[in-house]
Amino acid sequence: MLEKPSISSILAIMDQNMDKSNEQVIVIEKEKVIEVLLSIEQIDNYILELKSQHQFLDALYMTYKFKPKTIGKIANLFKEHLKMFPSEHKDFISFRNHFASWIKYKVGKRF
Repeated sequence: MLEKPSISSILAIMDQNMDKSNEQVIVIEKEKVIEVLLSIEQIDNYILELKSQHQFLDALYMTYKFKPKTIGKIANLFKEHLKMFPSEHKDFISFRNHFASWIKYKVGKRF
């Protein structure tokens, strides 16, 4: 059975990988160590693809009464969230759904 790594070793691994575009981040979830490949470039591509999703964006603006052109700033906050709490997205739709549910959660907490 594999030993669970210490928090200090996890932080050391994260520090070593901070400047790479593809970082390997270790997350402890329910006593399991899960390796997640976090591709910052892929996240950037998904954020750019959000711009072409006019119906989706219009729905967000109407639902949450955002000011015009604020989704870009919110998307950057979401990107920072993903750096801290990595989550693997199989495709753009799963990324978009995660983004929408994250906004719903954050609006409840008032950004």
